[in-house]
Formats: sequence, C-alpha cells, structure tokens
Amino acid sequence: MLVREGRPEQLVEHLARLGSSVRACFSHELPGALAEQVRQRAAGLDGPHRLRVTAVLDAGSLCLEMTHAPLNPPGAAPPVAPWVLRPVVVPGGWGRHKWADRRALDTTPGPWSPVCDPLLVDQDGTVLETGRANVFVVRGGVVTTPPVDGRILPGVMRARVLSSLRAAGYEVREQDITLADIAGASEVFVTNALRGARPVGKIHGVGAWAPGSVTVWVQRALADAPWRTGGIAPIDTTR
Repeated sequence: MLVREGRPEQLVEHLARLGSSVRACFSHELPGALAEQVRQRAAGLDGPHRLRVTAVLDAGSLCLEMTHAPLNPPGAAPPVAPWVLRPVVVPGGWGRHKWADRRALDTTPGPWSPVCDPLLVDQDGTVLETGRANVFVVRGGVVTTPPVDGRILPGVMRARVLSSLRAAGYEVREQDITLADIAGASEVFVTNALRGARPVGKIHGVGAWAPGSVTVWVQRALADAPWRTGGIAPIDTTR
C-alpha cells in the first residue's frame, strides 16, 4: 500500500482483501491489532513509501511480515511517462490473490521497467490485467474493465476508480475485453494503489494512444479524493 505523510492510504480496503485471501488460502483470520501495527509503522516513514504486509503459513500458524521501501529511488523523480505494455499469455491469469511469489512472471522475457509492464492475456485472447495494475479501456465514451471473475486481482484502486466514475455519471462496464477491442479504443489507462491512474501510450502489436480526457479526469479525482486529502469517504470493503 502507499504511505503518504506517514499515513497508509486505503488501509481498510487492503486489509479486507488480505483477510479474504488468508481465510481462503490458510483458513485463518488476521489479528485484530494488525491495522494499528501498520499505522504505527507508517507513522515513522518520511516521504512517500510502499509498505507491504506478507502473510505466510508456518507449521500451521499464520506469520505476518511488514516491509517498506521508498516509493521512488533516492533522488529520482516519479515516473510520469505513459506506460508501455507487451502482451504475455498467462493461462487462467494470476487469480484473485496477490501472491508474494512472482518468479514465474518476473522471469518472463521483456524490457520491464517502472513504465513498461506485461499485459496478461488468457489463452482465448481475453485481456486480464498487467503485472501490477488493472486495465481500463475507453470506447465510444464507455469505460470498460475486465470483470472480477477469479482470473484477476480485485485491485483496491480499481474499486475506487469504478466508484468515482459511476458517481460522476460515466457509463462503466465490467466485462471481457479482447485485444481487438483495445485496438479500437480512444484511450487506455491502468490503475494501482501506488501510482493511482496512469495512461497507456502503447501496447505492442495492438495500438498507441495519447492520454485522454477520462484518464485525466480520473487522475484529478484521485488527487482530490477525501481519503487522500484528509477527509472521510465511504469505504466499500466488499470489492
């Protein structure tokens, strides 16, 4: 999760998803004190950081580990260029859990960087997600993103963006997307908890786009969100 000004953003949503995975995979519950422990760890961090909570089953007991690192390398500016994606076939996708072991994806050939990511595609050509973000496509004014059908991670930022778009009156659909669908898009963007919303400038073999008005609107909406500026906003922990 992102830590900004010593505060973990979307903490309730992140822990709700982690708790769901721990129950499904390990038949355990997260300890009630975990949220406060995360807040205490975050409070001591200076500048934007990424904070990770990892759950591992060891001899039948649930073990939790907390690690953190600066969001950007020391002295480096945040990456601002549009993302470039390269399609990679991953049968069945990575599923609905955020696995700590990502070796299979990390060894996939490609010039991966902070702005270049694999675009995971199922064997039938269905677009799923990127290696670290959810995908949104704009066609004819309609915003479409792949459904949470067990093949993709239910991103906490994905849920937040869907809610914001619907509240603003955008037509939003959660349905299958193919590479052919994306080729006809007017804009493409990705979302994750660390970087918010980022435009996609190119998908190799599919097309290229300039940052569009919907992407810009989402970026501004996230920047002005009450949970980011210190106010209180409703939290949907079911998504």
